[in-house]
Amino acid sequence: MNDVRLLQSINTQCVPVAHSGLADNVYRVVTPGGKQLSQHIYPGLALKEGLEAWKKLPESERRLARGVPLPKLSNYTEPPNPPAGGLVLNVYTRGLQRDAGGALSAPNKVLVAGGSYSFPAEPQLDHLWVKEAEWKAVIPTSPKEGASTPVPDGLVRRIATFHLLDKCLGTPHHLWMVSRGTLTATVEKVTPTAVRLRLDGSAVLADYGPYPVRLLGYLTYNSAKKSITRFDLVALGRDGGDLRTGKEDRERGLLKYDVRPGCSPLMGVAFELAGRSPQDRVPPYGIMFQSGKAYNREYFAGAE
Repeated sequence: MNDVRLLQSINTQCVPVAHSGLADNVYRVVTPGGKQLSQHIYPGLALKEGLEAWKKLPESERRLARGVPLPKLSNYTEPPNPPAGGLVLNVYTRGLQRDAGGALSAPNKVLVAGGSYSFPAEPQLDHLWVKEAEWKAVIPTSPKEGASTPVPDGLVRRIATFHLLDKCLGTPHHLWMVSRGTLTATVEKVTPTAVRLRLDGSAVLADYGPYPVRLLGYLTYNSAKKSITRFDLVALGRDGGDLRTGKEDRERGLLKYDVRPGCSPLMGVAFELAGRSPQDRVPPYGIMFQSGKAYNREYFAGAE
């Protein structure tokens, strides 16, 4: 198997399910039998080193013998499954910069400790879990164009609290309990088989100074199949690490995006319905990180 086919196989058949915790923030490549081949803080390097080690393994170590179960990991808790009948959305977070003309682009680097060193400003991936009762509450029983329905507050607060904070720069602890927002679903079009709704709203992540995050999206409900076929949402707001307190800023290493002169730092977040690959079943960071214990707000707080 060449490297391309192996990478494709990893992408479609493998899924990270063990959350190592903040004290061991690395990626590992292991064999089906549990033998570690590599570990690195960057997934690309861990995978590259792991592939080189994989090529040197005998065929017997590349697969489990028939009838042999996967080995158990010590101190490992099976991750939760998505809520029954609910939705899973991919969440993409990335730092942005806007020039004087309003054009958006992505910074290339995150500066550490005042620029003494840096790392690539790559997008971050997470997942949003929506309960069945939450998405059903948005779909009107007798849809009429122009009619509006508020999105459940528990879902909006979940989005604002856990998915609108740029974790690359270090989540500001004091924002987790005050983040909130409003989101309204308005029927745009009704057909015999579908209902299309527009999502409009905003979120507030701080009680000091103006910091609104604009929310805009579209949702399509297939009335014949009684299911959501589209759920797209984008959020845009200010973030350059300036929402952290001075102490938090120092503890995080004074992380800042390398924004070009004359540009203002922003944060962009995009949501879309996930597919059916194993990767799409990775629980949200807010669940794996035990947010209820860390920041006193459970991931599904306020959910029906």
